[in-house]
Amino acid sequence: MNPIKLIELEIAGLGFIVYSPFFTSHISEDEDYLLTEFENPSVVEKQALNGGLVGVCTSTPGKFIFEFYCGYPNEELIASYEYRLRLCAQVKDNMLCIRDLYDLLEWSSECPEEQIIELDDGIYHISLLSRMPISGILGDNQKVLVFLQSLNEMPQLRYNGVPTLC
Repeated sequence: MNPIKLIELEIAGLGFIVYSPFFTSHISEDEDYLLTEFENPSVVEKQALNGGLVGVCTSTPGKFIFEFYCGYPNEELIASYEYRLRLCAQVKDNMLCIRDLYDLLEWSSECPEEQIIELDDGIYHISLLSRMPISGILGDNQKVLVFLQSLNEMPQLRYNGVPTLC
């Protein structure tokens, strides 16, 4: 199983965001969107449910290694990971970005090239799988498998506040 993309992400805060730039065009350059809009769990939940700006709590800072795959993981693979989460993202302009949640503190619309996944426009079901690193420390080169499955319509998702992976 070979990933379509590998992204190493240093997370300074407690999570990351996944989005297409179209869904962040309302955020002004240098705006502190985290403290003015995105610190409210109900706002984070609402945006995650509509697949626009999707925030995910990792419960820790650290280095995370995201391996991207097409399709859904099989049940055996899912069962072998202790941390599992299903999300949804809408992709516009063939671009999906993954960034540190703290990037929302002083927003820049420029997503680093190495943090962009090129995908066809549409709706994607995102399956995240992770486990405790060998060191026993969350965020210590923690691998996260990311499966992307194209859908025809938004799935029914449920969260109680902020989607949490770990």
